[in-house]
Amino acid sequence: MIIDAGANIGLFAIYIARQNRRCRVAALEPFGENFEYLQANVERAGLTSVTCHRVALGAAAGTGEMQAVGDRSLDHVLRVAAQGANGFPVIPLSGIFTLAGADAIDFLKVDIEGSERDVFAAATPEVLGRFKRIAMEYHDHLVPGTLELLRSKLSPSHEITMRPSQMQGCGILLARRRKSTV
Repeated sequence: MIIDAGANIGLFAIYIARQNRRCRVAALEPFGENFEYLQANVERAGLTSVTCHRVALGAAAGTGEMQAVGDRSLDHVLRVAAQGANGFPVIPLSGIFTLAGADAIDFLKVDIEGSERDVFAAATPEVLGRFKRIAMEYHDHLVPGTLELLRSKLSPSHEITMRPSQMQGCGILLARRRKSTV
């Protein structure tokens, strides 16, 4: 099972599903316009192994809204909405397993534009150990301390490789779960 959190319009989800037609992909995208394109692109590609969910990852379960901080869709950030507000579901990392109907996730791709710090800060070691591989865009320039937190949360259970980008404070964090010593 593969989770594409921050799926945008589905390019990664579609690509990975085409590479292996037997794999299942859950594509999570909270931004309304992107979600509509995601659904249309997956449908157009004829991929029944990809499911689309208008859901965001957050520190805890709740309701979210996207707030514009720029002109592009990737310039929108997640804000937890007041109770009763019209929005979309927000789930913590632990909620992914129920959403996916899986006990473990083979690959988690995370591109959630600065929300990764809150999401991973709230995750327990048990939950993190259920992800075999993680590829995450980190945004230390948006939320200082993100990279340090990600390293401290993931290093007990995963081998970590960093791929900094040319833009200061962001890049890709790759994590592979360590082999069990039991």
